[in-house]
Amino acid sequence: MDFHINAWLVLIASPRSRGNSEHAAGLAAACLRAVGLPVEVLRLREHTVAPCTACGLCSTLPGACALDPDRSGRPDDAAAVFACLRAAAGLIVAAPVYFYSVPAPFKALADRSQRYWSQTDAGRQSGKPAYAILSAGRMRGERLFDGSLLTLRSFLPLLGFSLRDHLPLRGLDGADALAGRPDLCDRVRDWTARIAGA
Repeated sequence: MDFHINAWLVLIASPRSRGNSEHAAGLAAACLRAVGLPVEVLRLREHTVAPCTACGLCSTLPGACALDPDRSGRPDDAAAVFACLRAAAGLIVAAPVYFYSVPAPFKALADRSQRYWSQTDAGRQSGKPAYAILSAGRMRGERLFDGSLLTLRSFLPLLGFSLRDHLPLRGLDGADALAGRPDLCDRVRDWTARIAGA
């Protein structure tokens, strides 16, 4: 997996192809490029990330994971995805809300970051900027985005990021709902332009 060091990474966490998260990610990436920032886009669904088995290897060998291909002999891209994240200068995660949290592929990636949690606190202090675009089908729910934000705030510091802001988008139930909402598309553009200038 090729990644240009010091580029911004737009990580699409949705398992659905060409859905609302991907549309929002495309808008955000275009805005970042428009101000001259180098941008890479990573679709998590195109990569194999097996769920953590709580085997404990990373507790005894910090940084190691029994599910990495060199140990398991099976395909797994978690280490490569982590390498992209660690090389990024900034991050935007575009994710739908599934049952008040992130979808399973992204949660599997977060769980696999145990290898970094098991290491020393070095590397958790970096404040590289991270942002999230979170889309939900529901219109209501005071705490609709809380579960996703808790996961992001726990996971991202392990890779040197600080979650600076998030953009909540409600009422996007159909696969192409965002495409039919120019007002929300403008919100994504305006929000991204603001963070690009931060």
